[in-house]
Amino acid sequence: MNKTLCPREHEVVNAMKSGQWIEELHSHTEGCPACREAMMLVGTMPRLADLPVAHPLPSHRLIWLKAQYARRQQRVSNRDLIGLSGMTVVGTTILLGIVVWRFPKLFPGVVSTIQSSIPETPGGMSVTTPLIVFIVLVVFAWLITRDRFLPEK
Repeated sequence: MNKTLCPREHEVVNAMKSGQWIEELHSHTEGCPACREAMMLVGTMPRLADLPVAHPLPSHRLIWLKAQYARRQQRVSNRDLIGLSGMTVVGTTILLGIVVWRFPKLFPGVVSTIQSSIPETPGGMSVTTPLIVFIVLVVFAWLITRDRFLPEK
């Protein structure tokens, strides 16, 4: 692209469009790079305009809606990852707790450590203790993933 401006460039463009050249303008164009570039562009633009378009561009509304949808999908996928991570941690903890609680002979060192850290109750572990632990873990899982269940408005 030529950055120098020529005062006769406008005359060259008009002469190219109309097809009426003066000898003086023609000799000027041979020595002026700005006018040669303008002459080349005026000759090329109609050919470019006649080329077939592969497909029409979508409307601006459609582009805007697709951008909003993509942003919303990204936000949802991030929330899904956080929710799935939280639920995986809670589920694994519950599974390990149930395995240790129901099969204490498999983990004798773990069970003795846990029993020594829990204060003695008169009747041992009550029947409602696993239920309370389960409720606490469900509330914890809900706190981790509450944005998933109660989305922003």
